[in-house]
This record gives sequence, structure tokens and C-alpha cells, in this order.
Amino acid sequence: MTKKHENLDNSFKDSFIRLGLSATHVLRCISDKEALSLFKAVALSENNDISILITKLVLTRKQYYSSMKKLIHTDLVKKISGRYSLSSFGRVI
Repeated sequence: MTKKHENLDNSFKDSFIRLGLSATHVLRCISDKEALSLFKAVALSENNDISILITKLVLTRKQYYSSMKKLIHTDLVKKISGRYSLSSFGRVI
């Protein structure tokens, strides 16, 4: 492994440690069907209105909020001014 790749690997591990996450947490989150659908919808949608996402994805409010909580906790999605968007880590994933 080159020095450059080794540094990137270490910084990736450091960000997980700072967040208190592991790769298992992230994989478990995106392996959930509803969370993955929601993650994709947030990535592709410009207007992330809650009612539109719930209707489009045929989710209950509980499924929506539970999935969104997982995505936010694993730092894949962030909420800014009432709108959801991918975090920089979410864009990488």
C-alpha cells in the first residue's frame, strides 16, 4: 500500500472513530430496505419535502422517521434549514 493510500485509510478510520461508528453500522443502515430507498431518494431529489418522500416511497411516518434517524446517525444524511441532503460522507458512499 502506498503512503498516500495508507493516509487516506487512516483518515477514514479516524472519522469513524470520531463519530463512534464502524463500517458495520453504516452497512447495517444501508442494508435496510427503507433506509436505502430513502437514501437514494435524498440523493436524487432536489426538493426533499417529507410528505412527497413518504408518498413516493410508500412509507409510514414511523418507517420514514426511523430510517431517516439511522441515516443521520451514521452521518450519511444531514438536515439543513428543514431540508435533507447527503453529507460529504454520504456522497462518497
